[in-house]
Amino acid sequence: MTSGRASERRKQLRVALGRRLQLFRVARGLTQDHVGAEAGVSQGQVCKWEKGLGEPTFLQMQDMARLLGRELSDFTDLLGSMPRIQVVHHHPPPPGGEDQQAAQQSGGSLA
Repeated sequence: MTSGRASERRKQLRVALGRRLQLFRVARGLTQDHVGAEAGVSQGQVCKWEKGLGEPTFLQMQDMARLLGRELSDFTDLLGSMPRIQVVHHHPPPPGGEDQQAAQQSGGSLA
């Protein structure tokens, strides 16, 4: 994806997240002030999020999901069509190397 398309996609996601946040907030009868207080930000920041002009942090989204009686996935499923990066953790062999570990597993010894 080119940086222009990626930037446009990010903007679309911010707008969709903002609409969803506003929908959930209004459904609970809460003000932007109330949501902002729970997330540790101003009413103005919540307004920006709802307009798609910014985005909350992961922790702020967790706080808002709890306040709005929603699951975090109600917000994050917007990312479903985004490409995902798989992180592979490599764990080096224990001291003594792989041969020592294999010998121990087979009941043998290299000593």
